[in-house]
Amino acid sequence: MNLKKKRWKNVANPLIAVYKGNDFGDYHHIEFEDSNRKSYDFGFGNNDFGDIWLYSNDEQMNDNPQYLDKSFKMFWEWKISSFPCCSGEYEIVEAYIPSIIELIETKTNKK
Repeated sequence: MNLKKKRWKNVANPLIAVYKGNDFGDYHHIEFEDSNRKSYDFGFGNNDFGDIWLYSNDEQMNDNPQYLDKSFKMFWEWKISSFPCCSGEYEIVEAYIPSIIELIETKTNKK
C-alpha cells in the first residue's frame, strides 16, 4: 500500500473538518483540519464543492472569508485526478487521489 493510501486508510467518511484555506505555493493545497488538529489536503483532488465557493476561481485563488474557519461535513472518495508532479519537471500525471464528492457546511464553527 502506498504512503497516501496508508495515511487515508482510517479517515472517516463523511469527514467533519474545518476549512483552513487554500494556498498555491509549490502545489495547490486545500486544507481542512479535524477536531484532533489533524490536517487533510484535497488540493489535487477531483473535487465537487457543489454550490460552495471556498476560494475564487481566478489567478489569485483568494479564500472566501464566508467559509474560512467554518466546519464542513464532506463525503470523499478516491477519484482519478490530473495534477503536476513531482519536484523539478512538474509533468502532468494521473492518479487516484482523495476527492470531495459532497461538501455540506455544518452549523458548528470550530476555531
